[in-house]
Parts: sequence; structure tokens; C-alpha cells
Amino acid sequence: MNIPSLLGWATVIFFLLALSNPLMKLLKKNKAPLGGLQTFLIKNHKLFGFLATLSMMAHGFLQFNRVGFIQSGALAAGFLLLQGLLGNLVARAKKDQKDPLLIAHKAVGMMLLFAILIHVMTMTT
Repeated sequence: MNIPSLLGWATVIFFLLALSNPLMKLLKKNKAPLGGLQTFLIKNHKLFGFLATLSMMAHGFLQFNRVGFIQSGALAAGFLLLQGLLGNLVARAKKDQKDPLLIAHKAVGMMLLFAILIHVMTMTT
């Protein structure tokens, strides 16, 4: 496996770690005991999102120079950048503005999940 591929898989892993945040919060709300793992995942949600974005940018740059433009990768990258922007806006928004931004952040997260799945499936076949 080459470095650009490793960076792509790192992006997937960091994204999935960030995506676990709503599930962990739901489990915490329902008193499901996951202890330190739950706290770690919730506390580091922003870090995982940032690392997903950094690894995606490095992966995209290296892959573009290696194999050229890949539509499914560009779509996934666009959704990840939008997701990061929305997450940043949610973090900085006033209380009365958070709800619509949070809904958009969650919706883009689901679209990003499907875009990543499509990209991975088309690149590994």
C-alpha cells in the first residue's frame, strides 16, 4: 500500500471517529456505560474532523499528481470541506442560530458518508 492510499484510509478512519460523536452522545444520554471510550470520542470530535480534513487534503493532492482528477474523490472532498465549514460555524454560532446549522452539519455528514462509500467502492474495484 502506498502513502496516498494510506492517507485515504486515514481520512476514512478519522471521519468515522468523528461520525461516532452523535451515537456516543445518544448512548450517554440513555446512560449506556461505555466509560472512557465514550468520553474520548465525544471530547475529540473536532480533532477527528480536523485530522480527516488534513489527511484528505494530503491524499487528494498526492493522488491528483499521481492519477489525475477523480470525480468521486472531488465530490467526497467537497462534502468534507463543507462539513468542516458547517462544524466551525456551529461551534461559533450564537445559541439561537445553532439548530439550523447543526441540522445542516448532520445532513452533510450523511451525504459525506455516502460520497466516501462511493469513492472507496469505485477506487477499489
